[in-house]
Amino acid sequence: MKFANFFSSLQEEPWYHHFLAPVLAELDEEGTLLDIGTGSGKLLQMVSSETNIHCTGIDSSKEMLEEARIKLGDYPAELLQVEPGARLPFEEQSFDFISICSVLFLLPRSAAEFLLKESLRLMRNGGKIIVLTPSGNRRFLSLLRHFLSFKNRGMTVWYTATRARGQQWSESRFLQGFASQHGLHYREEKVLKGFARLEVLQRATGSGAKDNTGAED
Repeated sequence: MKFANFFSSLQEEPWYHHFLAPVLAELDEEGTLLDIGTGSGKLLQMVSSETNIHCTGIDSSKEMLEEARIKLGDYPAELLQVEPGARLPFEEQSFDFISICSVLFLLPRSAAEFLLKESLRLMRNGGKIIVLTPSGNRRFLSLLRHFLSFKNRGMTVWYTATRARGQQWSESRFLQGFASQHGLHYREEKVLKGFARLEVLQRATGSGAKDNTGAED
């Protein structure tokens, strides 16, 4: 089985819906969403089925996007392949919501900062950047206690594969520092019984609609 197929099937397990649910809770019923690193498209499928938000998903993997198109079926979400490290092909202030799930914690600091600056460039005034990341802070026995089930068997794979990098991301407080540097409002929340962390960035009240953080350094 190809990794894209495996990852797509893992996303159909019940725990993964609970993992993504806090992102949906941050959205309105209408608007526009850009999902950066959309993978096989589970978040877009959930958003499209539960809201009237117009969804766009981008990823660098052609195979993942092929899985996403299958998963999305007749939902009118747009999918686009992009080059890693390239400026995202959208005009400024194109989206109300920008989600980045299980992506930033895997990237070098410079690449994570670039994606965040691009997100600021693309976010409309009053919008949100929503980041969801494995926390790496809970023990394996806690996972078994809360999620032990044949239907959730893929969660142990996810936990093992992401724990170390997730813990490093949590301890770095990277997004909190980025928010402070760029005058953004920051809040965080433990989700999925503490196995994941939701972080939300918004422009502080009274800040200008324009932001030049998307420009090259």
